[in-house]
Formats: sequence, C-alpha cells, structure tokens
Amino acid sequence: DLDDLKLFCQSSVKDKSGQTIDRMTEKHWLFLANLYNKTRTVIKFEETDYYALLKRVKKNAVVLKETDLEIVQRACELISKKYNNSTVEFGFYHGDFTPWNTVIENGKIKVFDFEYAKRTYPPYLDAVHYLLQKNFFVDGLNDANQIYSSLKESSIWKKFDDRRSLEMVIMYLLEIINLYLSRTSEESLDEKSRQKIRIEILEKAVTEYANLSR
Repeated sequence: DLDDLKLFCQSSVKDKSGQTIDRMTEKHWLFLANLYNKTRTVIKFEETDYYALLKRVKKNAVVLKETDLEIVQRACELISKKYNNSTVEFGFYHGDFTPWNTVIENGKIKVFDFEYAKRTYPPYLDAVHYLLQKNFFVDGLNDANQIYSSLKESSIWKKFDDRRSLEMVIMYLLEIINLYLSRTSEESLDEKSRQKIRIEILEKAVTEYANLSR
C-alpha cells in the first residue's frame, strides 16, 4: 500500500522443477474458482468493466465488414438483453490465462502476466481463453468448425450446461475480438486469420444460444 494507491507486484521467475502443462487441469480450474470467490462483488451491470467492454466493442466493430459487424452486434444485443438493468456477481479476470502463463511447481499452480486483468468480469472467461489459445498455438488448429467442436468436447461443457457454456464463449469472444480491434498496429496475416475464425465461432455460438432460448 502506498497511501491511497495499491500495487500488485509479482515475479515471473520459474523454479527449475516447474512444469508448463498445455491442458486445463483441476488445478487450473481451482485457481479460477479461487480467483472469482476471493474477488467477486455484487454490482449493477452498468457499473462493471464488462459493460464498458460492450460499449467499446460496439464502437470498434464498425471497421468490420458488414456481415461480421452484424454477428458482433447480434452477440452484444444478446448479452445486453440478458444483463441490462440487473445486478450481477462478477469478479477478477486474468485476461491472458494460457499454458505459457501458468506453471505447476511442487504440486501448486502459479500464474503470472496480469497485463490484461479486469476487476468486474463474468467468472471463468479465462478458461475459454486458455482453451482457444491452446487450439491456436499448441494444437495448430485453424478451422472454426474444428475449434468449435473442440470447445464443445472440453471441460467447460463438462462443468456447465449448454446455455452457460455458450454464454461464456460468447462473452469471451467479444472481449478478445475487441482487444485486437482496438490495437492500432498492423496485425499479421496469421492474426487476421485468427480474428476471422473467432468471428466464425461467435456466429456459431450465438446461433446455438438463440435456438436454446426459443
């Protein structure tokens, strides 16, 4: 504590015994559960960091081609319809929870690189990030159908029902799509391809979620 300022400092030095694991284990899930339970707060949706994200993505998405813009707008409307004018219980979001930002040392998980952290986000969006980044960078998948199938076979769908899982996927994808939309530097062809795949997955998730809601 420095007067009214609170600083969080951490080292990313790894012990030689540490292991990087490229799959979600119960230790990973326990970390995310603890992160949420220790930081969750009851708050009006319109006061959350995630509500602020929805406003940003609506603004930033105008650069997308018309069909992609419609998908993003539809996703935003779907989430807004559910949460607007409500009270939510949101918590801390790591923002880059990946195999390479986690390590198992002496049976315990250590997590670092909080550069993209947020205070009031829906729980477990980090799990979707972990799985999608693994699909892209560890498994080398570059097909929306393959990745969407992989998600539906993942531990997310084993821990939550279809509606909750789809909602988590949609809310996460809006976050990561906006992150790359907001970057001013020219993205590589690989990143443009991944962004296209994210939007394709978003369309699949939104369509399936809408069908469940009928």
